[in-house]
Amino acid sequence: PTPRRAHPCGARTPRTTSGARARRRRTNWAQRQISGTLRAWTAAATMSVLAHKWVASGALNGQAEFARARVCVILHGIMGSGRNWMTAARQLVKRRPNYKCLLVDHRGHGANGTAIPGPHSLQACVADVAATVAFATGSQAPTPSEASALLPDGTAPMVLGHSFGGKVGLLYAAGAAEPPRRTWLLDSNPSAATSSGSSHTAACLAAIKAESPRIYASTKELVAALEGRGLDAATAQWLAMTTVKEGAGARLAYDCDAVQQLYESYVATDLRDAAARLDAADRLGLVVAGAADHVPKPGAPGDLGLAHTHVLAGAGHNVHVDKLPELLELLLGPGGYATAG
Repeated sequence: PTPRRAHPCGARTPRTTSGARARRRRTNWAQRQISGTLRAWTAAATMSVLAHKWVASGALNGQAEFARARVCVILHGIMGSGRNWMTAARQLVKRRPNYKCLLVDHRGHGANGTAIPGPHSLQACVADVAATVAFATGSQAPTPSEASALLPDGTAPMVLGHSFGGKVGLLYAAGAAEPPRRTWLLDSNPSAATSSGSSHTAACLAAIKAESPRIYASTKELVAALEGRGLDAATAQWLAMTTVKEGAGARLAYDCDAVQQLYESYVATDLRDAAARLDAADRLGLVVAGAADHVPKPGAPGDLGLAHTHVLAGAGHNVHVDKLPELLELLLGPGGYATAG
């Protein structure tokens, strides 16, 4: 018999069965479908495979069920990380085990650090997302996916984008041959940004630029340093989640120049027309934080007029932290996550 190939991590590679060969053919077909989208984005921006992590239900029985589970991509906000969404992702797949969540760190954030060259823009982030979905589901991935886990053109069937990540997700959906069944904008305004929130973002950017070169003995020490830069405790603790180990200590994991460029691109980009088209096609959902002012409420000045708009009463900007059970009810209810497969 043909000897088994050595696995680079030391594990033994199983013999290829006829079923595995069929799954590989279907997966390769999906990768060919997505290649056109990737080539289109490459014309506008350099793309990179991002640091990413899968979150799947413990109810999935083996790799075959994982391969069939449909893909939901979760995109964090500016100065956040995929780690911020771990709890929400686990709860989501617990309730919908036929889906798996792909958490990514945007360029300039988290595990990507300074590894990705510029220029840095929303378009570059979209190219990154498309490349990462293709890689993470492809035959070269440690855990490949079936072609049916994606839409026929290789697009993820579900996208959740928070704040900055919402605009990335919206642009990803607008550029796909077949948009996701549902793209959720989570307290994310598709308009060109106003002054709302800009002073807070500027203060955060200034703080991480000042503190990024330093190595801290503990997270507590880092939080204290960020508070010393004028940030409130909650914001300092949130930023301190995005760190990497450095010897016996840790440092902030941002490419500050990249983050600055990404924020400027976010502010300047107006995607209201794209949002309106996806909304009219019943492919969009907008969640507005009731206790925040990042997105106009229905009927208020600046109302976006999107039919699929939901207000989470009492929720601050981090809707997945403040009102996770209520948010999941929206995503899993009629017209939401449950009907997007």
